[in-house]
Amino acid sequence: MENKIRKEDINNEFINGWKKSYDPSYDESIYFDNLTPLRNLTADNIQKLFEWKNETKIISEKKQKSLNKLKDNLPEIQRRFEHCGSSINELKNIYNYSFQFFKNGNIWNLFFLHILKYENCPIADRYVYRVHNYICNGTNQLPINGDWEAYIDYRDFFNEIASKTNRYSIKERKEIDEAFWGFGKFLQPRKKACR
Repeated sequence: MENKIRKEDINNEFINGWKKSYDPSYDESIYFDNLTPLRNLTADNIQKLFEWKNETKIISEKKQKSLNKLKDNLPEIQRRFEHCGSSINELKNIYNYSFQFFKNGNIWNLFFLHILKYENCPIADRYVYRVHNYICNGTNQLPINGDWEAYIDYRDFFNEIASKTNRYSIKERKEIDEAFWGFGKFLQPRKKACR
C-alpha cells in the first residue's frame, strides 16, 4: 500500500471523517465518567476503565489479579505520582512502575500511564501505532518494538496533531484517538479468503 497521506494532511476534516469508523460498541460514557484526576481516582474507576479498554467486563483471571493488585496500591500510587509532572523522565517512571502490576506486553502499562496523565499521554493500541507508522515512516506495519521509545514517538505525533487541529480538551483529544483507531483498522492487512 503506497503511502498517500502525510502528517501535513492530518486535519480536522481527516479526524471528523475517520472518527466515524470508530467501533460504536465502545461505550464512551464509561470512559469519560471514570477518567478523573489522580487525586479523585477510585478503585471502581480503575476497574471500569480497564474493562472499557478490554472491551468487556470479563477480564481473564490473570489480568484481574494484576488489576486487583493495582487497585490495592491506589493510595500509594496517588501519593507517589500526584505531583508528578509530564517530563519524559517522569512519565517513564510511571510507565516503569506499572510493570509491578502488568508484567506481559505494554498496552495495559501504557493505559495505566494514560489514566494518570490523560491530558498528555494518548491511548495506545495496534491501530494507532499502525497509523503513526504509516504516516511517519511510510510503512503499513506495526513497530517492531512496541516499547517506550515507540510510544513516545507516537505520543509526540499525537500531541502535534492535537495542537495543529486545536483539539485540547479530553473529548477533542479522544476524537483524534477515534479517528486514528478507525484509520488504523482500515490499514490493517486483510486475511485472504480460503478457497
